[in-house]
Amino acid sequence: MERRAYARRDVLGAVSAVGAVAVAGCDRLGGSADQRIEVPEESLRDEPVEIRLRGFEPSSTVTVRASTTFGGGPHWEAEATFEADDRGEVDLTTQAPTSGTYDETDGMGLFWSMVRDEGEATGTGDDGMASPSPTPSKTTPRTEAIATGTPADPGLPDAYDVTLRAGTDGETRTTATTTRRFVAEGVERTSVEEDGVVGEFFVPPGDGPHPGVVALHGSRGYPMIRHGRMLASHGYATLALRYFGPHEAIPDELVDVPLSYFERAITWLRDRESVGTGDVGVLGSSRGGEAALLVGARDDRVGAVVGYVPSVYLWGGWEADGDELPAVPRFGSPTVTENGTSFAPMYRQSVETADDERVAQATIPVEDIDAPVLLITGEDDEMWPAAWFAEVAVQRLSEDGFEHDYDHRSYADAGHGIGIPYVPTAETTSSGTWAFGGTPAGNARAAADSWPRVLDWLGKGLE
Repeated sequence: MERRAYARRDVLGAVSAVGAVAVAGCDRLGGSADQRIEVPEESLRDEPVEIRLRGFEPSSTVTVRASTTFGGGPHWEAEATFEADDRGEVDLTTQAPTSGTYDETDGMGLFWSMVRDEGEATGTGDDGMASPSPTPSKTTPRTEAIATGTPADPGLPDAYDVTLRAGTDGETRTTATTTRRFVAEGVERTSVEEDGVVGEFFVPPGDGPHPGVVALHGSRGYPMIRHGRMLASHGYATLALRYFGPHEAIPDELVDVPLSYFERAITWLRDRESVGTGDVGVLGSSRGGEAALLVGARDDRVGAVVGYVPSVYLWGGWEADGDELPAVPRFGSPTVTENGTSFAPMYRQSVETADDERVAQATIPVEDIDAPVLLITGEDDEMWPAAWFAEVAVQRLSEDGFEHDYDHRSYADAGHGIGIPYVPTAETTSSGTWAFGGTPAGNARAAADSWPRVLDWLGKGLE
């Protein structure tokens, strides 16, 4: 299915790096014309690329640096040092660096391990991970805004250039530039404010109708623009729905959000000419993952459910038929750590302390979902114990004899910030105020492994 998902994008005429390689051999920099970097000229941001260095002295020490400004703003850079083989070549896909900003064999290490230049101010924007905290901060590192997109994508281009420089003995010998696209060419975006539905709608290039997906943000209230862009780049017409925030058609906060709103959004999506009439996928992150499970359990038009760091328990804010749905009462207090405030112990204590009947009433009946279910979590989630929540969901599915496929992918050294891969993860472990958990490398590995599975899962459920 992973192969089919990528093939769908190729058929639609989106970016493909195959056969397009940028090669640079810059003797004016002090190297020879034979010294060069081979890298695809252009690719989607979620697409792994191969980087090879050629023409260096056998067994020599070669350092390669990657830098970008993501189309403007702060400067980001990563580097790695390798030992060339007996042919004077380095293959970043198969070789581990001897030193650098990452330390394992990872062909995309130079992309996710970039760090901001010291002294440059941290920007602000939607972290997209949607902290489940009661009073989330609006200030987050620019890395996260780049990774996820803010409401209007300020400063976020369709593509950005990464400059690669390879050298020896402290001297740059050759350079190359590769373009990474945040969205495939031909994807159309429309702001939605009609029929009581608010969000951003992304339509793939090429003739439809396309399978539809509703993407649900978390408690910060910013639509999942990054996922909308990328899912459309892979052939899925995606409604990045906003279900609370500063708009007259929806609640200002995550309070009294009617489940009928999600039903209306699915109806709106299925009514588009560009969208097929079959089941739709529902994908959500954090509180949006909670919503995705809840919507999937109540709406038989859902054909696939993907929950990033979700909760199987309801924590308040949802309403059905005019009545507030039961929620787990919160006990305890957040924990202050060196990385910021952690809410995970508080959420676990709340479930373990609350009355069993109340917890049962506030548990989402995931066994009622009539679709495949994929749960993605980090074992070091500091915002809430999503891996533990997911295991409760899986146990319910198993005990019920759930007839559809289900899977829980939990990643060591990953936290609350698992998303689309291959942008910097240096600041995804903490906002400075809130601790998200994981390590930069752990979050990067989780993103790289889980994203193809997400595309595969949607393909299974919506074919």
